[in-house]
Amino acid sequence: MAKLPKINERFTGAIQATDQAQRIAELQAEVERLRATQSPELEQQIEELRKELLAEEGEL
Repeated sequence: MAKLPKINERFTGAIQATDQAQRIAELQAEVERLRATQSPELEQQIEELRKELLAEEGEL
């Protein structure tokens, strides 16, 4: 007789994906919280870096 898989083994991947999605959401919230509490200079630096990246993408 074939050995039946344990029910918890069938859902391990889904559980891990759910846990990872939750962790990603937590980290995104933390990044937003940190950005909100930082100085405006940081936002200006981020914007400058974005512009540089966009300029480099155009040069490819």
